[in-house]
Amino acid sequence: MKKLILSIAVLAAASFTSCKKDRTCTCTDTVVSTTTLTFNGKSTTTTSTATNAGVITYTKARKGDAKSACLSYKTTSSDDPNSSTHIDSEETMECSVK
Repeated sequence: MKKLILSIAVLAAASFTSCKKDRTCTCTDTVVSTTTLTFNGKSTTTTSTATNAGVITYTKARKGDAKSACLSYKTTSSDDPNSSTHIDSEETMECSVK
């Protein structure tokens, strides 16, 4: 009887542990830059977009730990709007765990 109770307790404890395995974090990075050039009172604006993708592998990680490390973010930057060349940029990193 003691062996049966011990076996059930071990199985119950094992069912509550998280599975550790290799997890992949897939990210897509997009940078949009807008450049405004002002010369003799006239402005010209150009926009460029660059996209990159990447994968990071977490070895023997729990799903929650991999999700905590695999972060998405968005940043913006701008230089002096009164200069003759003004650049605005926005970077977006979208990541997900598979």
